[in-house]
Amino acid sequence: EGGVRREKGISFGEALRIEGVVVYALALGALGFVDYGMLFWLPRFMESNYGVSQSLTNNLASMFDVGQIVGGILAGWFSDRLGKRSPIIVLMLIIAQLLTLTLFLDMTHFGILYFAIPVLGMSIGGPYNIMCAAISSDLLKSSRIRGNTAALSIITGIIAATGGMGAALGQTLIGYIQQFGWRYLFLAFLIVLSLCELALA
Repeated sequence: EGGVRREKGISFGEALRIEGVVVYALALGALGFVDYGMLFWLPRFMESNYGVSQSLTNNLASMFDVGQIVGGILAGWFSDRLGKRSPIIVLMLIIAQLLTLTLFLDMTHFGILYFAIPVLGMSIGGPYNIMCAAISSDLLKSSRIRGNTAALSIITGIIAATGGMGAALGQTLIGYIQQFGWRYLFLAFLIVLSLCELALA
C-alpha cells in the first residue's frame, strides 16, 4: 500500500538451507547444554566437593551470571572490531575448556573459584549471547536471501529454539551423567565444547 514494497518471508526449509544456520543452531544447542549445565550444577559441585554453605555457593553462582553479561558485551565488541564472529567465539570457548579441564582434573583450589567462575561465565555466556543475537543478523548477508529482513524472525527462532532445546534436554542428561561422578560430567562438558569449536572453526 502507498508504493511500499513488503519483503517476502521464507519457509522453514529455506531457512535451514541458508549457509551457517544449521551449524550455528547445533552449536548453540550444544552450548546451551554447557551453559545451563554449569549454571545449575556448579553450586551442587561446590557443596559436594568443597563442603561450603549453600549461601556461599549461591553467591559464586551469581558471579557466573555476571560473567555472562560481561562476556556478551566483550564478545560483541571484539567481534565487531574484527569483523568476524567465529574466531572470537572459538577463542572464548577454548578459555572455557581450559577452566573446565582444571575442574575435571580436580586441580582447582576453592579460592581460585572466585576468579574461575566469573571467567567461566564470561567465556561460555559470551559466545552463547552473541550466537543468539548477532549471528542471526549476520546470516542475512547470505546470497540466498540478500538481506531480506523478513527472514530474520525465522532464522533467529531456529537458532534460539535449538539453544533452548539443548539446555532443556541437557538437564535430563546431566542428571544421569552426574550419577557416575563429577569427573564424568566435566568430561561431557569438555567433549561438547570441543564439538562446538570444531563446528565453528
